[in-house]
Amino acid sequence: MRNIIRSFEDSFRKLVRQWKQAQRFSSRVPVRVSLLEFTNKEAKAVPIMSGYTHNISSTGLALILPDIALNGRSLIKKSNKIVVALDLPGGVTRIHARPIHFRRASRYMKNMGFIIGMQIIEIDEGSRERYLKFINRVKKGEKIASKWSNKDHAAA
Repeated sequence: MRNIIRSFEDSFRKLVRQWKQAQRFSSRVPVRVSLLEFTNKEAKAVPIMSGYTHNISSTGLALILPDIALNGRSLIKKSNKIVVALDLPGGVTRIHARPIHFRRASRYMKNMGFIIGMQIIEIDEGSRERYLKFINRVKKGEKIASKWSNKDHAAA
């Protein structure tokens, strides 16, 4: 009986989550992330982690990253502000986001790591326009190549 109730609760939670969330679109775009606190300091080298998007929406994005820590600092702490740089067709788009949830990436994915769901909390007007235009292109099913080469992506 408990299993039936848990199953119903899980289904209801998923339904509510889907209803509350903006429509998501699968997209694999190279990204570079850093903590906002690192970029605000006058350091010569800002610690950066490379990864790619798992899916995107108008209000958030899910990233696949190799680790949940950057330079010894947790990326999944909900009070953190993360700077996400996406290489979109109109140029690099910078987004400030905060982590909402994370989980280990599936063993069936090529690169092991973590999927980190993020909510967009700040984006300038030009970047927002470019980002929404990109979402519309993905929504229509267009295949969009990144400007980053594999060599640049691995080195970032």
